[in-house]
Amino acid sequence: MRRSARGFTLIEVVVSLALLALGLALVFGTLRGVTRATERSESTAARSERMRAVQGFLRAQVGAALPIAYQVDPATGEASYLSGERDKLQFVGAMPGYLSRGGPYLQTFELTRRPRGQQLVFTFQMLTTDGPIDSEREPQVLLDGIRDGRFE
Repeated sequence: MRRSARGFTLIEVVVSLALLALGLALVFGTLRGVTRATERSESTAARSERMRAVQGFLRAQVGAALPIAYQVDPATGEASYLSGERDKLQFVGAMPGYLSRGGPYLQTFELTRRPRGQQLVFTFQMLTTDGPIDSEREPQVLLDGIRDGRFE
């Protein structure tokens, strides 16, 4: 007498589970790749937006530079209105109201070397008749991880 088959054999169940596990591994691998790509693109977009904001701030501040001397050489009487080096830019200008008390400020943009690249650091000091006073705030890092940069 023959018995009729009423279910799946153990081999069929094991093969189907292996195929299901392979399919799930592919789906989860794809999801992980998509998540990483999304995070990278969001990070790139945020960095680009920060660069645009810093560039706008830098342009606005340099564009609003005032013809006020911040330093006078006592020997020659030569006044310094703006000084620029490869890694440093100094000038006098007005600050936005949310950052200052009003009046002229000596503003310094400086590229400093760090292990992970350069940083663009911004400092500002209120300018008085006796010269710039000590800064009320810590230097602000505007950009970090700059591969290469200079002022021209």
